[in-house]
Amino acid sequence: MHYVANYINDNINQEHIKRGSMRITHSFGKLRLGKEIGEDVQFLLANKRGGFCGFSAVPTSRYQGLYFEHNWILHKSLETIELINAPEIKEIKHNFWNVERIRQKLTESFFYPLNTNTLVYELSQPWELELKLDCKQIYDNREFGREYEITEESGLIVIKFKKVNDWREQPQGDEYEFYVVISGDKHIDHTEIKEWKHWYYNSDFQRKSTPYDRHVFSALRMRAKMIYVTAAMDKQEALEEHWYVLRNVKQLKEQQKKYIMKLLKPLPKKTKVETETQYALTTSAFALDQLTMQRPDHRHGIYAGLPWFFQFWARDELVSVKALMLMGKYEYAKEILLKYLNEIKEDGRLANRIPSVATGCADGIGWLFKRIADFLDVLDEHGLRSKFMTDEELEFVKEKLKKSLEALIECGALDSLGERGAMLANVERILEFHRHAIADLPQDSLFAGLGGTGADDVHLSPAPAASLEERLAWEKELLGLYVSGHPLDKH
Repeated sequence: MHYVANYINDNINQEHIKRGSMRITHSFGKLRLGKEIGEDVQFLLANKRGGFCGFSAVPTSRYQGLYFEHNWILHKSLETIELINAPEIKEIKHNFWNVERIRQKLTESFFYPLNTNTLVYELSQPWELELKLDCKQIYDNREFGREYEITEESGLIVIKFKKVNDWREQPQGDEYEFYVVISGDKHIDHTEIKEWKHWYYNSDFQRKSTPYDRHVFSALRMRAKMIYVTAAMDKQEALEEHWYVLRNVKQLKEQQKKYIMKLLKPLPKKTKVETETQYALTTSAFALDQLTMQRPDHRHGIYAGLPWFFQFWARDELVSVKALMLMGKYEYAKEILLKYLNEIKEDGRLANRIPSVATGCADGIGWLFKRIADFLDVLDEHGLRSKFMTDEELEFVKEKLKKSLEALIECGALDSLGERGAMLANVERILEFHRHAIADLPQDSLFAGLGGTGADDVHLSPAPAASLEERLAWEKELLGLYVSGHPLDKH
């Protein structure tokens, strides 16, 4: 059956949570660290392949829910799992491999196995609940033309979502469809609700992020102890992954626990202040790992942030990659640096982000220079350069950086540092100077070693100045326009 939005139901959810204190606890190994707060809290878990889930007691933003990634676009499937007449949340417990919401006599567990698009939701006892869906691309806020078809296959609930253009909304956009597969730990009896709920998003209102409200599809009601939700563009892909997680959930939990223990390593018991500092470092390392993506297209890297910046932004990623070096993740750091070496544009700069857009990044290439120097220094400090960098790769790095520097000089980006002809003739000397200038400096600054001075401090060898004709030719070739003048000026 198809259910198309008609908005007869105008049940606006404007519930503002009135609660006493809620405890937030980070739990790792035998250590616990937490505090009491007086507000509802959202948690977020990522799957390291571009997707994430983020929930609070009541959805306060249209960016909450369950998302999977396809072709650099996030697709939302699940809005929320709403427990009927559930006790108030008393504690949110972050175990790093999963998150628990603890209520009086009832605990919810959210487990998002890495490298899957399947959420595993578990309760300490069977409970009545509703599944509310809001299937869409993350920035597609169109309301009309949303169709849901609910069927059953081999004990699984299969929901086909289709977004079609509708004359009531202009401008029209992409049409697309994808699938959501739902099941429990055993066959669950369910009722199809088939109602549209008018939902109000208070956090979006506070952020002035329109639209503040939206109709979501209340699809199913059931009594269950465990729920699995899988989403994919292809029906067969969704079914296969769903069965895989369903049959291997115990092993996946153990694998994720081991992965987290290896990633973060148990922290020694220390004083309260030292423990809080260690936990800050631990949660930071976990957050960084959650943003390191192993994409299906093998383009790995660090997302700038979720839920909005689900791309590789050059400056953000190159600033952050230093942390991977300090954590000993040399291969991953190397992969990111080589990725950006291959992304250098004709004008010597980097694109603003991957996937590429028309705009360039003003200081991205500088951060690439800096991080390559950092990487080689870290490897040298541990005697690992020959293990992680071949002679061919080092030569490749040198040639790429040299070509970038030459292009930046030719297009005039470095005119404040010196004359173009002189700098082009001394590229090797400039690179060597900068390498030595930053080697012994403790600060992590893009401009460390320059000291506010110009390229004259490099002691450039004498060279003919670039003529106006040369400068104009370089600018036209690299920038597509003239900057220093115009060829007709002399006439």
